[in-house]
Amino acid sequence: MVEEAHDGSLILWPAQAGSDYVLEACRINADLCDQPGLLHRLIVGSYIAGVDLIEVSSETRLNYRHIKEIREAAKLLTGVSIMDENEQHVILQCMLDVLKSPIYSILERICNLASSMQEEYFRAFIEGNRELAKTVMIRDEEVNRLYYLFSRALSIAHKKKGFAEKLGVTRSSEISFLAIVGYCLERMADLSKLGARSVLKILTCEVELDQETLQN
Repeated sequence: MVEEAHDGSLILWPAQAGSDYVLEACRINADLCDQPGLLHRLIVGSYIAGVDLIEVSSETRLNYRHIKEIREAAKLLTGVSIMDENEQHVILQCMLDVLKSPIYSILERICNLASSMQEEYFRAFIEGNRELAKTVMIRDEEVNRLYYLFSRALSIAHKKKGFAEKLGVTRSSEISFLAIVGYCLERMADLSKLGARSVLKILTCEVELDQETLQN
């Protein structure tokens, strides 16, 4: 659905999941986000909560850190684009129809990536392979994107029964179970990333580990 705003710009609304679909919007006051990373976390949290339209505003103007965190969040969140921007506000909009992304397929993809990351981290450590360690770091970004999309779908399913049924989720306990599984897989990927980062630090410092140390 396309709507013309008062200033002549076009706003694209996400496709409706049903006749009872209600667009969710929120506004974040960037002036209150004085801690580094806070604005980024609020945007990600709003996305996961199922918000479709996120406006980040300031009474004066958005500073460099605000703009940087907004763009980093938009890059990380699947289906999110910057639809309008000036010195005082930025509007982010999610135009993704989550129903077109089967929730169990997303979970399977996260599982496969997390397993690959763990295996590659161990290989990078044993072999002292810098490139393999870097690959693990790259894969973590993809896991994060998928995990946020997965969490968004679960959040909407929790709030809207009709949406949950279309996703193939029939019981509320199933939503809780999927949330726990997804969280554990995401943590598994994070730990592999931390391990790969340690491998890179070791290789950068040219610390030599003997075979006995590696085996232990």
